[in-house]
Amino acid sequence: MRNAAMTFNAHDNANMVAARGLRAHGVILRHDRPCVSAAAARFLADGQLPDAKLTHCKAPATPLGP
Repeated sequence: MRNAAMTFNAHDNANMVAARGLRAHGVILRHDRPCVSAAAARFLADGQLPDAKLTHCKAPATPLGP
């Protein structure tokens, strides 16, 4: 997450959605992270960015794996 944060902070016009509790990339299609999926769907469908520059998606109560 450190490198992602450094890259994010280096670009003034960047937005980031962070999925807490995971150690992987490509979590858009995971069913246990609806916060991430919804943000990605809004951006891909309408170009709508999240309201916050940095969005933290909480880990589910029961993780489904890495």
